[in-house]
Amino acid sequence: MKQTIVLFLTITFLILTINITSVQAQWTQTNGPFGGKINCFTISDTNIFAGTYSGGVFRSSINGADWIAVNNGLGNLSVRGLAFSGSNLFAGTLNGVYISTNYGYNWSPAGSANFEVRALSASGSSIFAGTNSGVYRSTNNGLNWISIGLSTEFIFALGVNDTYLFAETNNGVYYTNINNSNWINSGLTSSNTSVRSFAFSGTKIYAGSNQGVYFKSNISSAWNLVNTGLTSTSVYSLAVSGNDLYAGTAGGICVSTNSGSNWLPANNGLSNNVIMALAVSNTGIFAGSNGKDGIFLTSDNGTNWLPANSGLSNTSPESFTVSDNYLFTATESGGNGVFRSSDNGVNWEKVNNNLTNSDVNVVETIGPYIFAGTNSGMFRSEDNGLNWLMINNGLTSQYIYCITLYDNKIFAGTENGIFRSTNNGLNWTAVNIGSLCPVMVEFALLDNYLFAGTVYGGVIRTGNGGQSWEEVNNGLDYYITSLTESGADLFAGVQNGFVYRSSNNGQNWSDINTAWENTNVNCLTSFGNNLFAGTNYGVFLSTNSGTNWTDIGNGLPSSAVRSLYASDSTLFAGTGGNGVWKIPFNQINTSITLNLTIGIQGFWNGVTQVSDTVFCHLRNSASPFTEAEVVSAVTDSLGITSFIFNTVTTGIYYIEITHRNSLETWNATPISLSSGGTYDYNFTTSANQAFGNNLILCSGRYCNYSGDVTQDGSVSLNDVLDVNNAVSNFTTNYVIQDVTGDDFVDLTDLIITFNNASLFVTKITP
Repeated sequence: MKQTIVLFLTITFLILTINITSVQAQWTQTNGPFGGKINCFTISDTNIFAGTYSGGVFRSSINGADWIAVNNGLGNLSVRGLAFSGSNLFAGTLNGVYISTNYGYNWSPAGSANFEVRALSASGSSIFAGTNSGVYRSTNNGLNWISIGLSTEFIFALGVNDTYLFAETNNGVYYTNINNSNWINSGLTSSNTSVRSFAFSGTKIYAGSNQGVYFKSNISSAWNLVNTGLTSTSVYSLAVSGNDLYAGTAGGICVSTNSGSNWLPANNGLSNNVIMALAVSNTGIFAGSNGKDGIFLTSDNGTNWLPANSGLSNTSPESFTVSDNYLFTATESGGNGVFRSSDNGVNWEKVNNNLTNSDVNVVETIGPYIFAGTNSGMFRSEDNGLNWLMINNGLTSQYIYCITLYDNKIFAGTENGIFRSTNNGLNWTAVNIGSLCPVMVEFALLDNYLFAGTVYGGVIRTGNGGQSWEEVNNGLDYYITSLTESGADLFAGVQNGFVYRSSNNGQNWSDINTAWENTNVNCLTSFGNNLFAGTNYGVFLSTNSGTNWTDIGNGLPSSAVRSLYASDSTLFAGTGGNGVWKIPFNQINTSITLNLTIGIQGFWNGVTQVSDTVFCHLRNSASPFTEAEVVSAVTDSLGITSFIFNTVTTGIYYIEITHRNSLETWNATPISLSSGGTYDYNFTTSANQAFGNNLILCSGRYCNYSGDVTQDGSVSLNDVLDVNNAVSNFTTNYVIQDVTGDDFVDLTDLIITFNNASLFVTKITP
């Protein structure tokens, strides 16, 4: 006797609440912009590692030829110290210590210690961490940490040789034997002295500080300043190479051949004179700058320096603009300046000639000009960035955060108000905004209005060329981080992770579902019907004016997304400390995939499922439950089938299943579906997987009732008569009366239909 056949779906009923799903978007990192702020180095036999301010750890071969980010598992990308203990690499971050056993390919937390690490050193099997609550030591590769003193002190620097450990604290430099924790005041306790680094050569001890270089010939001797010839007494880093001592200062690099008694500058080739880190390898000396140009390398003891930045994408793009065939980006953190690309972001070149301040917050194209807003005013280029001209006449506030064209005038938003120019930026006039918040974040244009988002005063607007301004904050959070327009709507991102929408030019605002919390919405941009949000957690997409969002950040680094730009074919993301990433629009998947397991009573024989076409309808969760989209698919012999919905948007839906001769069946409860997501649902595990428990148990599976050959929502006498006539006519082939799917209408089909008609089964819907 024939058994019912089940369409077998591979999902358990788990998701019944709003959620965000991850789209398998193919983000790729571009070849640049390169550079970044280097905090520290460490060296193995064949590799050099650089710890950066916000981009994690980078690794290169010992010659510094090419760098790659090695951050998998690194929970915090602000790396303040690196050290090897044996073959294990340790990274001190603002969220504790991490260990890598495979040269940075993978990281994991080193023990449970979750302190803020500002310095890291190692000697033999001992690893030392300088934290905001003293010094900690581990002797078992970070598995356990114990406090070894100075617990009331904030540790700013550590240095270790074979015998002693030195620590810079709030109250001066202390030292202890590496095998105990008896700290001794070293004698360097001036409240005006801040030590940033240590170096050792035999018994000699050096300390680099804001007062210059201190030297003591042995542990018992006094400290002496040895600054003769130093180009700057702000010393950030020290390194010993043979008999030479190198100092990285705010005025470049200096070298001493006589223990610091005299110094000579060694800056030839350095384009950045603030050197935060030094490291000596068997191929040369590496110098890490404070961000403008990244890393330099000398192979002739400092006589000449060459950039060694290939692959060092430790930049933080803050803004994008397009001029002619060039894409431009502004990098503020670390002062990398302006970069441009002529091949849709594949490669980048630095264009900073005459850009005297390379801390650039925003770039904007207006007419034939490119404007760059920096931390020291406005610059303009009329040759696509090859040359820049400072244009600050009348700009009394010179931290520029946003630029736009409105009413044939150029407006600049600053840390202290708005300025306006009527002659392409050559002259500026302060705009009277009264007592409104003067700290600007972003401009947006909609209808005849110019809107400005402010740091703590919400959104303000003008409709008369900037002559008068008003707050438009009804329903809006005051701490604005981003602002954009899309269609007829205005959107504002705020500090707590919410996005607000106004459909009446800012008169009223409502917070819209973002499904992420406690993170800044750093940037917003739109393209067509797509609204994109860049957050500390990645990039999100809304296709329905912000009502629902989909995570499209899969493949991006874990750093914050600080800027977004959408071209005709590509979405670009500027990340904090990890450069520019991009994805083609055609790789942003916004379809919804449902993997379903469905049982059809007559088609299930207790072992396999007869393959057949099934229709899946998505219906809105609110009455009258209108159909959003319907898709058909063919089940396989295991009853597993996938339905791909290409037009439905993110929302909450019922799943309705229909089949040529079975009863219409709905799932039990509406489920949340996000564009780009993949979901599983199994109707066969329990009767309560269907609305109204409207399933029949057949050979261990719950199945949709068979026999509704007239598709009127019930199995009745009409269906029995229809099947009976087909039996009498010995009907074969693919017909609706074939309730068992064997291409032959016989007594088995009639019995199934008759039994269900006797039970008066009917569809049950919300």
